Amino acid sequence: MTVPMESDKTIIIWDSHPGRIAETEKNLRLAMRETQTRYAVVIMSELPLIARKGLQGKLPSLETGGHIWTWKAGRPVPQDAAVQLLSYLKAHG
Repeated sequence: MTVPMESDKTIIIWDSHPGRIAETEKNLRLAMRETQTRYAVVIMSELPLIARKGLQGKLPSLETGGHIWTWKAGRPVPQDAAVQLLSYLKAHG
C-alpha cells in the first residue's frame, strides 16, 4: 500500500468484506484506466475504524479529499459507477 503526500489523490475503500473489497478495487482501477486518472487506493477494513467513521450499514464506501461516497449497501462498486465518480472528480478537482 502506497499513500501519496496529497490526500486528495487517494481513494480509501471502506469495507470489511474481502470479496467485495477485491471487486471494488478491481473496478476502481479499471475506471482509473478508462478516465486516465491516477489515485492511490487504500483499503480500510478495520471494524473499529469503520464504526468510528459511522459507516456501519453503508459499506462499501469510498473516501477522497475528506468526502465520503456511498454505494448500495452490501454490493461492490461497479466499474461504471466508479467511472462516473472519477469523471466528476476530474471535472471538479
